[in-house]
Amino acid sequence: MSDPPGPVLLAPYELAPDEAGTTRPPDSRGASDRWPALLSRLSVVAAPILLSTICRNATALLVLAFVGHSGGSSLDIAAVGLGSVFTNVLGYSVLFGLAAGIDTLSTQAFGRGDLHGIGILMQRALAVVLCLAAVPMTILWLNAEAILIGLGQNVTLAAEVA
Repeated sequence: MSDPPGPVLLAPYELAPDEAGTTRPPDSRGASDRWPALLSRLSVVAAPILLSTICRNATALLVLAFVGHSGGSSLDIAAVGLGSVFTNVLGYSVLFGLAAGIDTLSTQAFGRGDLHGIGILMQRALAVVLCLAAVPMTILWLNAEAILIGLGQNVTLAAEVA
């Protein structure tokens, strides 16, 4: 009889028993002294994402500040704020939610060296986002005034947002 198959490995290394006989990846032993290097590598990868997130979120704040400093009425400021919330809730959050799944799939494809697969994933994601999000979102945004009035907003404010 043959021996039963060993553990299924997802990483390209062999499992090695430590001093106590516990089987762990070699990287896990003594990892506490390597965390500063790992943190620095992660910071390099995360810095552009952090910067783009700050810039994206700062846009609404800057528009609101410009309207406030340009002598806009309280109605104008309220319209800018409500419009920002409306586009974030019924726009960006939906798009980012639908596109978030592509992150893990494309990372796995890149790890396999499947660059063609990444292209296919991107094309499919674009089709899904356009069909499932952009068209309904456009319909919602074109009817923003009616939606806001239906939710109980002031008619004048809803007209300014739209």
